[in-house]
Amino acid sequence: MPKLPVLIAGGGTVGLTTAVFLGHHGVPSLVVERRTAPSNHPRALGLSPPHVGVLP
Repeated sequence: MPKLPVLIAGGGTVGLTTAVFLGHHGVPSLVVERRTAPSNHPRALGLSPPHVGVLP
């Protein structure tokens, strides 16, 4: 297995976004996910302004 500087545990919203961000900046990474298929139920039900960086 090749050595990579970053291991991302979880292929959810945050994990995949992190992998894309790192790749865009030239940092190789590996995303590992324990599930073999997408969930049948939603995991994130919504985002409020503080979670997306919007300040009042």
